[in-house]
Amino acid sequence: MADISTNPQGGRGFDHGSITAKGRGTRESITWSLICDALMVPDSGFADWRERLAQPTLEVSRAASQRSGDHYNAYQNTVIRVMDDQGASVTDYIIEFYFNDDKTRRDRRLTRLVQEEVISSVHVYSQAKHYRSLLINCDRLQALYERPGDRLYVSITACPELVDNKVGYRTYRDSDIGALMLDADQARDLFRPHRTLLMPLCLKRYQQADVFRFKAV
Repeated sequence: MADISTNPQGGRGFDHGSITAKGRGTRESITWSLICDALMVPDSGFADWRERLAQPTLEVSRAASQRSGDHYNAYQNTVIRVMDDQGASVTDYIIEFYFNDDKTRRDRRLTRLVQEEVISSVHVYSQAKHYRSLLINCDRLQALYERPGDRLYVSITACPELVDNKVGYRTYRDSDIGALMLDADQARDLFRPHRTLLMPLCLKRYQQADVFRFKAV
C-alpha cells in the first residue's frame, strides 16, 4: 500500500471516519482530490503515484511528530497469514516480539514496552482466523533501540504442538524454530509508517513415527 497523506496542509482534525466520508465526511478539497485521483491510478502508474505522495506524507508526518500522544505517532498495519506446508490454515498461534535474549532486567523492560506500547492492537479476522492484524507503533519501536547492539526478535508459537500430539508443529522451544532478528535499520525497513504489509508465514507440519501403522492380516 502506498503512503497516503490525509491532509498535506498539516494533518489537522482528520480521522478514519472523516477520511472515509462517514457522518459529515471531510470538507477538505485537497483530501477529496487525493482520494479521487487514487481511484484512477492504473498499475503502471503506481510508482509515480507513490512518488507524488511522498512529500505531502512527509510533511504530515513531521507535523504529527511535533504533537504529543500516541494518536499522532506513525503506524504500520501488519497483517500476518499463517499456513503450513501442506496448505492447511494455522489458526491457533501467537506472534512474539522480544528484545535481545530477554534475560536481563533491561531486556525484559524493552520487551514489556514492545508488548504494551509498540503493539497497539491485535485483531483476529473472524472469517479467516489464520489472519492477524497487528497495529505497530513505528515511532515507539525505533525509540527502544537505545544501543547499537540491540536486536528485536519476532517469532511464532503455534498449536497443536507435536510433543503432545500425533501431528503438529515444532515451535515451542528455541531449538525448534528460529526467529526473525532485526537491528534498528532492518526494523525501520520492515515496519514503515502509513502502510499495510502482508506477511505470509509457512510452518512445517510434523508427524510422530507411530501416527499410523501397518498390521499383518
